[in-house]
Amino acid sequence: MGLKKLKEEKIDRYNRRARLGPLKLIKFLAICVALSMSWANMSLAASFDCNKARTQTEIAICNDTELSALDALMGAWWKTDRKPIGDKEDPTVASQRDWLKRRDTCGSDLICILVHYKSRIEEFGFGTVGILDHSKGKPEYFLYSNLMYAYQASGFLYRLPNAGSTGVLLKLKSPIIVIPSLDFLGKISSCNITSIKTDVSLEEMTFEDVLGADLWNDGEIIEEVATYTKWAGHGDQSTSVRYRLINRKFIPYKIFFDSCFDNDINQIEVIFNQK
Repeated sequence: MGLKKLKEEKIDRYNRRARLGPLKLIKFLAICVALSMSWANMSLAASFDCNKARTQTEIAICNDTELSALDALMGAWWKTDRKPIGDKEDPTVASQRDWLKRRDTCGSDLICILVHYKSRIEEFGFGTVGILDHSKGKPEYFLYSNLMYAYQASGFLYRLPNAGSTGVLLKLKSPIIVIPSLDFLGKISSCNITSIKTDVSLEEMTFEDVLGADLWNDGEIIEEVATYTKWAGHGDQSTSVRYRLINRKFIPYKIFFDSCFDNDINQIEVIFNQK
């Protein structure tokens, strides 16, 4: 995706907000003011020392939560072996310096800076996504990649190990996802019932090769991540789990399945003790 398309999408988001009705717009602005006041008290992370920020662009990054998070992600990724995904650019120090010069031509234009970061990260084969941490009431930002299949996607997430830290030894890592054991569902018929209540065993693992986790988005904050552990017939004979990010872990909070051979999409809920 090029710089022009990214910038058009970002501008379109702002235009959609501008089309809100008067009352909704007032509420939206009130929320923005409240968030800006809370963000002003945050210690924003960046790949450089914000106390030494000199250029308009560096100052803008340090004063913006999203830009600071993206910069911190890129900085941590740069400290790894920097292997790109697929047939993507293998960045050199010289190419990164050239990119920094181009980035700094944005001055304090937040949209311009955002477009430069996202397009640069895409050159490495990654996307960027913000996912709401429900325990903190604010998003955490990740690098991600998807491997697409006919009906499913394998999702991969990477993030800073310690949010808010700017230490030189940071490495990107995969977050923890709590996986429920669903083998027992194969013995249960969902025909003519609305839900089942049962104990579900849970196991922690890293967020690697999680089938059905489609992380593509239009730049909005994701409030939940849905995975499909089984998919057939456009929903019939399917099993899915929905996760919320809670205290930096992906915790299952809803499980649905359809084991009824009736050519009808009708998933029922598994009610279980949530962690």
